[in-house]
Amino acid sequence: MMAMKYHPDKNPDPGAAEKFREVSEAYEVLSDEQKRAAYDRYGKDAFKEGGFGGGDGFSAEDIFRSFFNFQGGGGDDFFPGGGRPRGQRRTKDIVMELPLTLEELYNGCTKKKEITKTATCDKCEGKGHAGNSKKKFTCSECRGTGMRVVVRQIGPGMITRQQIRCDECGGEGESIPPKDRCKGCAGEKIVQIKKTLTLDVERGMREGEKMVFSGESHQAPGVTPGDVVFIVKEKQHATFQRDGIHLFIEKEIPLVNALTGIQFFVKHLDDRQILIQTSPGDIINPNDSREVRNEGMPIHKRPYEHGNLYIKFKVQFPTSLTPDQLSSLKKCFPHFVKPPPNKENVPAVNMAPVDKDTMNDKGYDDRGYNAYDESDEEEPQGVPCQQQ
Repeated sequence: MMAMKYHPDKNPDPGAAEKFREVSEAYEVLSDEQKRAAYDRYGKDAFKEGGFGGGDGFSAEDIFRSFFNFQGGGGDDFFPGGGRPRGQRRTKDIVMELPLTLEELYNGCTKKKEITKTATCDKCEGKGHAGNSKKKFTCSECRGTGMRVVVRQIGPGMITRQQIRCDECGGEGESIPPKDRCKGCAGEKIVQIKKTLTLDVERGMREGEKMVFSGESHQAPGVTPGDVVFIVKEKQHATFQRDGIHLFIEKEIPLVNALTGIQFFVKHLDDRQILIQTSPGDIINPNDSREVRNEGMPIHKRPYEHGNLYIKFKVQFPTSLTPDQLSSLKKCFPHFVKPPPNKENVPAVNMAPVDKDTMNDKGYDDRGYNAYDESDEEEPQGVPCQQQ
């Protein structure tokens, strides 16, 4: 900071005190609206006895350069870099979700999406004023730089400088009077348009993949247009679940089919009917899974290769059996567990279906401990020691 650099307590140089006085004087001008206005209009002569000189359009940077006679690199101590920000400007990308069904991702499809964006006005070719006009409309506030310098006090004798976009011209460096503005865009240089984009959804695309239309985002004069980006959003399916290149379904079957085999049809995502069957002798246990190879999702960029289809089985057990059915089952399964010998006549107890409400009752009262342990007895009070 200039003020700290030239503060007499910090800098023993004989000229430091004079420089510090100039810094303070400059800040006094910048922090007082009337003095700032006078300086903007008349320059440094506004504060000399006996008159005001010419000059206009001074910025905060001009004030400091005038006070300290900065030339070229001499001002870098306080205004490092200076000027407008470097680097090519680019408009913001337009990012949208693209909801797709599993059928569309399996088979591929074509979608048309309409976007709204800004485009360079074709009537004035992005100039903002009448096409034949050769006038220059340099902004008087920023003198065509598009930026203003704001100086703020951050402490006694300490100030800071910040560059901000010019409010008058919106950072464009020019301000067009109403009478000269283009009728098509009202001097804004850009107009709102709608455009329809065609999207080719490839087979096997996944959620989160992006479809990018380079340079199709908002347009503005002198600025590189950004991109339009569509992000794939996969919709839920009633039958199939997807995990990468694989598909998953659930199938509930009776116990007899789990033991003896089963055949069933599945309508695939391309409307094909697939007849699925178990292999001979294959017994399905509850929650078992089986796979059908090459009946999953097509692999993106390799659409003739597929993942697998996985089937998770739920087995339906009968709720009861007749004595004849029990007898038949025992004959079919000779290795069933026989009851153990009960030589001591131990009483038998019967199992019952689980009552979930009872099972979830932990036997605790509202105070958080077992009600069984609660008793009406109070804890014995301590017996005072007898005095010896």
